[in-house]
Amino acid sequence: MSQIELTKGFCFEIPDLADLFDNIKWSADNEKSFKTIPNTWARNYDGQMVPEVQKVLERLDLKIAHTYISEKVGSHGYGRHCDDVDVWFWQCHGKTKWLFDNRVSYILEPGDLLLIPANSYHEVVSLTAPRAGISMSKT
Repeated sequence: MSQIELTKGFCFEIPDLADLFDNIKWSADNEKSFKTIPNTWARNYDGQMVPEVQKVLERLDLKIAHTYISEKVGSHGYGRHCDDVDVWFWQCHGKTKWLFDNRVSYILEPGDLLLIPANSYHEVVSLTAPRAGISMSKT
């Protein structure tokens, strides 16, 4: 992939917010990899366990899914960063603003899918709370 691509309304079989919170809790309870900043945001590496996420992974021929949840408007999650693989981000609940170094920005709403090429610096800001999404990749 060479450029950022936004697909509005990609998928409307969105997992319940409670199921995504349960997915994060399952990771914590089972000593799986997860990270949290209390009352701000949480992330795990077990998003593929959510049935709706499994369907999207199959549809896109992807293997890895991370659940991200933010409970605070204005949360910047990881801050400015880049990933070393192509990433597909599926916005499930709430809204986020994605800022890229080329000064392009996107507002994602539930059902939207954003493809981010490897090594593209970006920052994500929660515009609503709670907000939840799934980050997916091939590896």
